[in-house]
Amino acid sequence: MARRARIDRGAIVSAALELLDEQGVAGLSMRALGSRLGVRAASLYNHVSGRPELQQLIADRVWAGVIDVLDRELPWRHLFEQLAAGLRAGLSAHPGAVQVVAVTNVSVEVYSPAVPIITRAFAGLGVEEPDALLAVASLSVLVIGLAGAEFGDAPQAPVAPPEYYDHWFELAVGTFLDGIEARLNSGS
Repeated sequence: MARRARIDRGAIVSAALELLDEQGVAGLSMRALGSRLGVRAASLYNHVSGRPELQQLIADRVWAGVIDVLDRELPWRHLFEQLAAGLRAGLSAHPGAVQVVAVTNVSVEVYSPAVPIITRAFAGLGVEEPDALLAVASLSVLVIGLAGAEFGDAPQAPVAPPEYYDHWFELAVGTFLDGIEARLNSGS
């Protein structure tokens, strides 16, 4: 009798990211994922309850890679630049995941460690925690939208050269941060 493949949630998420990168979001199914892992699709349900939980795990994996490396000592603007660059890098590493991350909020468990880092960066600037967190959410939407334009047709290659998207990213994120800075300086 053939030995069954051993799987866990981490292996499932890794295989799902590979599948997304190779076939795009349309190619992500429990059947395709089971085939990739050498198990029946039904076996996956011992580890994840279904596609919604799988998508949550994918989004959390991408976000954890961003949040885990945030520098706790950076002032707000440098922290936001690091967050934006980290999110773009995470989505660049798994372009097929852009559509999943775009429609799946990061879980509280993954996001919670970022909250004190964000609030510390805004300490003394007159920004309440809810507004600081909304600013991060707004930056995230901007970066995910840009990544959608760049990678959203995975597995197809981006339509423009990398320099185009680099410039667009720098312009959009810089303009967004300039706007926050202007609001901070005006006391709004």
